[in-house]
Amino acid sequence: QLRESNRRYDQLVTNMPGMVYRIRRNVEKQAYYEYVSPRCKDLTGIEPKELLANATLLIDQILPEDRDRYDALVQENLKEPQLFRWEGEVIVNGERRWRLVESRPYQLDDGSMVWDGILSDITDAKRSEEALRESEERYRAMIEEQTELISRYTPDTRMTFVNEALCRQVGRARDSLIGQSILTDTPVEYHAEILE
Repeated sequence: QLRESNRRYDQLVTNMPGMVYRIRRNVEKQAYYEYVSPRCKDLTGIEPKELLANATLLIDQILPEDRDRYDALVQENLKEPQLFRWEGEVIVNGERRWRLVESRPYQLDDGSMVWDGILSDITDAKRSEEALRESEERYRAMIEEQTELISRYTPDTRMTFVNEALCRQVGRARDSLIGQSILTDTPVEYHAEILE
């Protein structure tokens, strides 16, 4: 019956987008995985049995520039157990990927600590964020290079964006214009046209 229960649990977590895991740190301060779900190989390139035998395999995938931050979070979590959340870059099968690790700790009766968590590959989301950021930067650069006066404002005429050409035209810094009504520095004869 226990074997059947474990099989059903494995089927359930296989359908999850991340790798479910349980890691234990015993009273001798040794850390090891007690459980990793079948998605382990898909997300990490590591066979579950290899990870169960050597917990450092996942840590070794972290890029050096992200490793110090990861280690600091682990040490902080060991001193004061709380929700653990880390995201950073890793190398999986020779490819740079983004990983999110989230877990919740609790202490067992024997004094050891257990973290139940999920490891997710967030590479696609990060790439989408980066593409959006680059697109916004290109758009902003294009707007700034325009010689026409460009502004964005709310229905109540408060400016939320002005380009450099507009700043030059009115002889004011951008910060002094944002939040101000577009009508303030606009000749009265143009107010009706703006408000249409």
